[in-house]
Amino acid sequence: GYGIGLLAYSWLKVLQPAFYAADRRWVPMGVSFLAIALSVASNWYFVVVRGMGVEALAMTTSLVATTNFIILYVVMSRMTSGLETRSLLILVAKLVIAGGAMAGVCFAANRFVFPDLTHMNAFSRIAGLAVVIPIAGAIYFALSKLLKVEEASEFLGIVQRKLKK
Repeated sequence: GYGIGLLAYSWLKVLQPAFYAADRRWVPMGVSFLAIALSVASNWYFVVVRGMGVEALAMTTSLVATTNFIILYVVMSRMTSGLETRSLLILVAKLVIAGGAMAGVCFAANRFVFPDLTHMNAFSRIAGLAVVIPIAGAIYFALSKLLKVEEASEFLGIVQRKLKK
């Protein structure tokens, strides 16, 4: 769940300036005040009432960022003629598939290549990473290209042009 909050926070950094560009500065400000209230209330509930401890602070931060993003996204969608939500969700699904495959490679490497880092010397760690990282990246970009993610194809084209020089 915390990764979702990080994504929402990143998306907020893209979405909020759009309101300033559209001369609707009060919208993100109002939503931020609501987010502050939600943050205080949820921190109090989870830490004080439920006794979850400071671990709950990360959860509430994630919850607040996600809520903030969803509200701003809905408002922006209504301000414009639409944000092509369906296309965005399809793209996110494709990236989740490619990212999941890459995560699978990393998980397998963690289990089989790096099972006990305390007994590996620095050279073995570096050599392992030098193999695992390119494989994980290749899997991600190969699946992205197979799933027709336009940005992946553009990136690979840029890399190919740089390598040809």
